Amino acid sequence: MKLPLPVNKNNRLAPEHVCYMGTTGSCKTTAIRKLNLIPKAAQVLLFDPYRDHAGQMLQA
Repeated sequence: MKLPLPVNKNNRLAPEHVCYMGTTGSCKTTAIRKLNLIPKAAQVLLFDPYRDHAGQMLQA
């Protein structure tokens, strides 16, 4: 399946947002770690609808 490339309609603004989505085992965490795009001091939103990480402390 070939997906369309994302378009930044305002090139004066840097694309600063990223969304990693996939099923369990699709290597989302591995991709984030290997690309090293998220600085340790960054603010991160974790969407966990099944509460797999509820009550866990997240580490940078």
